[in-house]
Amino acid sequence: MTTISAVRAGLVARLNNVGGLRAYPTMPDQINAPAAVVVVKSGQYSLTMGSPGNLAYVFEVILYIAPVQQGSNRGQEKVDPYLDVSGSSSIVATVEADITLGGTCDYATVTGFDRYDALRDWAGQDFWGAVLTVGVSA
Repeated sequence: MTTISAVRAGLVARLNNVGGLRAYPTMPDQINAPAAVVVVKSGQYSLTMGSPGNLAYVFEVILYIAPVQQGSNRGQEKVDPYLDVSGSSSIVATVEADITLGGTCDYATVTGFDRYDALRDWAGQDFWGAVLTVGVSA
């Protein structure tokens, strides 16, 4: 049976294949954008004959892409390629290239994104970014 830490490490390893993106398994002391932080949002156990069987996790990939510059909305243009379904910066394409996340799970898929805005605060600095949701079956 796999562990949450192993799945998170597998997801971080996949995200580090996106050119220029730095992926972290926990909140780092300092962010160097573009960066992604992987956190567990929820988990669900399915019972098989009274004991835990398959696990379903929901992970969030929090993107910190570009610092906000007052009076400019140009940061959105830098976020878009990470949210596209294809391309060298696409997180969807990167996860789909190895849905087992290096053998740490049965299946992983990016199910969507939200919080696409300029409100990612890190140490007093706002960043353009978004939060992607990744469903995992292990």
